[in-house]
This record gives sequence, structure tokens and C-alpha cells, in this order.
Amino acid sequence: MAARSAQGPRAATSLDGGQLIASVERGLDVLLLFANSERPDLGVTEIARDLGISKAVVHRLLMTLASRRLIDADPATRRYRLGSAALTIGAAYLDRIDLTAQIAPHLRDLSNATQETAIMSVRSDWLCIHVMQVIPERDVRMEVAIGRPSPLHAGSSSMAFLAHLPDAERERYLAQPELAASIEGTVVDTRTLRADLEAIRYRGYAVSLGQGETGAACIAAPVLDRHGEPVAVISVCGPTERFGPRIEAVTPPLLAATRAVSRALGG
Repeated sequence: MAARSAQGPRAATSLDGGQLIASVERGLDVLLLFANSERPDLGVTEIARDLGISKAVVHRLLMTLASRRLIDADPATRRYRLGSAALTIGAAYLDRIDLTAQIAPHLRDLSNATQETAIMSVRSDWLCIHVMQVIPERDVRMEVAIGRPSPLHAGSSSMAFLAHLPDAERERYLAQPELAASIEGTVVDTRTLRADLEAIRYRGYAVSLGQGETGAACIAAPVLDRHGEPVAVISVCGPTERFGPRIEAVTPPLLAATRAVSRALGG
């Protein structure tokens, strides 16, 4: 009797474990369905049809997910939407992303493809700071000063930041009593700046031909977070005489890189 009793629970545990795994997989399928759906809420019938499982199973899964706040139920409509715990999980994922590690491979690819310098910049208050660059192996090349700040209205990287700031923050910047010209050619007239910034927002990237650094041609685009705000800028720079005439050809790979990183950040 003792031997039979020992075997019984083991068999039941194995079966329960398989059922548990199946339930977990179905629960994850439900969450992913909500995440990928264009509809803000879903009903039991829709979920059952899309996943090919019974309404009874769907209802049990929804009740379990709702108990952990992964799903919220609307008792009036009997429809469901993602709950606050799902947002907590997503935010935790985004907070743990290493931005430099995400961008570094794109800098290498852009530099290799263009044989020009690819740069990552970040913002500190109203300053743009270059923090990483990949320099091509060629005799004449651009090299930026890592860590040196520049104002947000001087150069393509800076302007890419300024153009994509929230409206109120951008207006506070432009309302400064005097905008300094970092080099000859830097635009300091606020009316002209506003027109330039609107054009940058429209096309999604900024171009500089000597406005940020003498003799440098640069194209820059922002990496946007889940709030649509710029957290970094990726740029490609080269000598004006060589890179200037072909700078627009870099637009597709540059925007592909910034969009890929933005998507990883939830942007």
C-alpha cells in the first residue's frame, strides 16, 4: 500500500504540472493578444475565436489575470483591457535597457556603410553632449570632442534634440534673452530657428553644413522614448567637401537605426 500511495501522487503531480504549463502558455497568449491588438478592449468571444480556445477557458484565464491586475474588467460592457500591472512590467523592461548597448551596433553599421564618423549624443538640460563615436579607417575623417557640450541650437545633433522637445520646453529655450553663436553660421534668430525646427520635426532629421563645427557636414535624427521625447541622437558626420554632396543618401539607414532603437524603448 505504501508503494502504491507513493506512485499515485507522483503521477498526479506530473499531470498537474503539464496542465499548469498549458494554462500559463494560454494566459501568455491572452496577454500577447491584448498587446498586439489594435482594439483597446476585447470580449470573451473575440479572444476565444482569435486563440481557438473555448469561452469557458478564456473566462477562467481572464479571472486569473485580473486577480493580478494584468487585465482590467469593465462590468458594464463585459469587456477587458490591459491592467496596470502590465504597464508596470513594460516600464520595468524599458528602465533596464542599456541605451549605449542598443545604439553602439547601429553606429558601427552606419560608419561602415558610409565610411564616415557615426556619433551618439545625449542631452543634459539645454546642452547636447557627444558621448560615443565610431571613426572610419581613412586618411581624412571627422572626429568630435567626446564630452564637450554645445547649445541646443548649434549643429544638427543639437537641433534634432531641440526640434523634438515638448512644445513648452522648446519655447522656454527659445525665450532666452540671447542665444549665443558657437561658430560663424550658427542661427540665433528665433523666427528663423522656429521655421528650421518645424522643418526638422516634419522630416524627422536635421542637416548641418558647418553650423555646428567648421568644415563639418552632419545629418542627425533623434531616438524617441515611449513618451515621444528625445533621449539620444544618432548622427553621421564627415568633411563638408566630401560628405556634403551625398549627405541626403544617408537618410534611410540613419532613420532605420533611430526607429529601431526607439521601438526597443517603446517609442
